[in-house]
Amino acid sequence: MFWTEPLMKQKTAFLTFDIETDWGGRILPEPQSCQGVVKGVPWLLKILEECDAPSTFFISGEIAHLHPDLFMEIEAR
Repeated sequence: MFWTEPLMKQKTAFLTFDIETDWGGRILPEPQSCQGVVKGVPWLLKILEECDAPSTFFISGEIAHLHPDLFMEIEAR
């Protein structure tokens, strides 16, 4: 992407979110220990959609495997 002069004068923020297990994957998740992900991700997606705010999500394989529905919802939005 090429940044144009008018765009460079605007303030820009890039939103990124890491959805991963505790301790960076050193502890495998259990379904009951992922309530923050299960409740928080849909809430976050709703806010991002309401604000028309593009963002990037980095999702660990463990979370994507344990909650494929959330992974698919993030990908769809």
